Amino acid sequence: MQRTIMNFGAMLFVSATILTSCGGGSKEKEPEKKIGDFPLTVDKGMTGDFSKYYEVTKAVLKLEKFGGKLMVEVKRTDVPFEGFDVDHLKFEHEGSGAIYQYDIKADLLGDNDLPLESSLGAYGNDPFVTMRSLKAGETLWLEFSAGGGMDGPDPTKAKKVKLSSILAVNENYGKESASSGSSDDSESESESESESEDAGEELDAAAKAMLKVGAKAAKGIYKYGGLEKELEKELDKW
Repeated sequence: MQRTIMNFGAMLFVSATILTSCGGGSKEKEPEKKIGDFPLTVDKGMTGDFSKYYEVTKAVLKLEKFGGKLMVEVKRTDVPFEGFDVDHLKFEHEGSGAIYQYDIKADLLGDNDLPLESSLGAYGNDPFVTMRSLKAGETLWLEFSAGGGMDGPDPTKAKKVKLSSILAVNENYGKESASSGSSDDSESESESESESEDAGEELDAAAKAMLKVGAKAAKGIYKYGGLEKELEKELDKW
């Protein structure tokens, strides 16, 4: 009996050893999240409409547990803005109250300049608004949304950053004020028409009333005309 129990215990030990060596009962290990600051190389030239006015100097991919952003430093060149007035220029997400609007996008590239993430948008508006007032030689960090944690880009594959820019005429500029003005004009016209109609109705009522009074007066004159003549005769006697 004792030997049977020992043999059974040995079998359990061997079975447990086999299961452990084969991975049985163990949980699959989750991939480690990449967190930290990862410097990247940059394509110095910004493409698009702002290519003459800014150049790219540095880039850092900042990944956190629940978020991340791509930070790119740009430097203002000594070429003055041409073809547009800076006072009439706004960042695309800043608002629609300007004749011209601009936007900046970032591409995150891997080996052989193959794109990992394309057209990354602004993380916040402030740096993109401030960039147009930089003087020659001044620098500024632009921030782009880049996910984070498991959803963010793999920093071991990210190698390079490239920026693109676009400047366009704001098609909606002036339309809001024009539509507001036309609506005000139409309202005033409708009010004037309403007032005119009311005035016309009042005049019609007054005219009808005067006609009624005139008719009554005519009847009275006709009815009492003879009496008036008699009175005139009596007055002549005096």
